[in-house]
Amino acid sequence: MKIKWFESFPENPTNPARTDMQNGVIEINRQAYNLLPSHTKQFVIHHEMGHFVLKTLDECKADDYALSQMALKTKYSLRNHIDSVYLLARDDVKRKYHALMSVLTVMANLGDKEAIKLLQNR
Repeated sequence: MKIKWFESFPENPTNPARTDMQNGVIEINRQAYNLLPSHTKQFVIHHEMGHFVLKTLDECKADDYALSQMALKTKYSLRNHIDSVYLLARDDVKRKYHALMSVLTVMANLGDKEAIKLLQNR
């Protein structure tokens, strides 16, 4: 996938990136993207790749793709995933909840007893 940089997206100035679903080019809004922490910048790239690879506009599916690409690759990857979704999702409570459940599922699959208990009690 290629990346194309724009100084801003006048129609959506706070959106850090979008994907051209026709050709797979990730378009980056430099003004918004440069304000993000480094782990969120990585999340944004993987999230946008997820839209194209999965051929979906669904934000939660793109978030899950990013998680699948980044989970457990760095010390705080699961926490960083949640932080990134919370920062970018703003008022989308469903998306934030989905991110929490996805991270708990990863932890449960690794045998984390607290995560297993939380998932059983939801």
